[in-house]
Order: sequence, then structure tokens, then C-alpha cells
Amino acid sequence: MGASNQVLLVAEPSLFSVAGTERTMRAIRMFSNEYAPQLTQAGVVVNRARADSVEHEYRLLEMERLYADKMMLPVLEENPFWQQIQGAAYPVHQWPSDQVRDMAKSFDELLKQLIKVD
Repeated sequence: MGASNQVLLVAEPSLFSVAGTERTMRAIRMFSNEYAPQLTQAGVVVNRARADSVEHEYRLLEMERLYADKMMLPVLEENPFWQQIQGAAYPVHQWPSDQVRDMAKSFDELLKQLIKVD
């Protein structure tokens, strides 16, 4: 018996993260084939993307090609408040600033996809 039947991968739009995600997906498939046939990949969430980065744009296109059916939307954009929220150990949905409202909504959208809620 396992603790979970799905794995959610989180990747940044960078060379090493894309390569690591591919290796992790391969390892999950191998583990599933050998030991846990119920284990599946829930999807790939892209985190810390910067709209002004040509490299991130290139890697996002690469990820769309590699993980077309697994890539989840929305892509989580880099947010300067994120480190402050983490450092304060504060829930993003309760952060007392309007600057993170869109980020909280993005998390809601991803959660809806994971639990298949419309």
C-alpha cells in the first residue's frame, strides 16, 4: 500500500530543471511498472517563470513539447513577495496584500485541476 497514487512535478523553466523533470518522469514510470502500477503522474507545474526572460520563454516552449498532456496551467510566475510569504510561514491566501491575489488564484486553478473540480 502506498501513501499516494499520483505524483505532481514542479519545475522551473531552466535547462537543468527540464532535464531533471524528464529523468523524474522516467523514474516514476519505471517504479510504477515494477512496484506500484496505480502510481501515475498527475502533471507538471511550471514555477518561477519570468515573462521578460528569453530563456524562460524557450524552456516553456520546450516543456510544452515534452510534457504536452501533463503540463498544467496556469504557469506560476515569479513573484517578489513569495520569499517574504514563505519566510513568514504565512498562507498565500491570507497574505495581507493585494499583490499576491493573482498568485493565490493560480494555486486555486491548479488545485481544481488536480481534484477534477469544475
